Amino acid sequence: MTELGIRAERDLRLIDETVEFIHALTARLEVPYTTTAKATYFLQRFYRIESLVQFPDTKAIAEACVFVACKADENIRKCGDVSTISQIVRSTNRESMTLEFNNE
Repeated sequence: MTELGIRAERDLRLIDETVEFIHALTARLEVPYTTTAKATYFLQRFYRIESLVQFPDTKAIAEACVFVACKADENIRKCGDVSTISQIVRSTNRESMTLEFNNE
């Protein structure tokens, strides 16, 4: 596989992981599924235009997409609340990844 193919595969995997992060974040925020779908759509639109090289922190972009989706769907969440829950989800994901790694 060429370097471009490997990079594209890695980028797709990273976007898939970020979509899972959006699902976990919106579940914790207890927003409707339409808000989750909008946040995912915003993320995909953003990375269709921008580069993962230029904006590598996909979790921060996902956080912004969730915040904007909440506003668009009138599910008002404070930016600080989204950020706090995001940090909780990030730390939970890190812990589960560490447990999986240790079990292998």
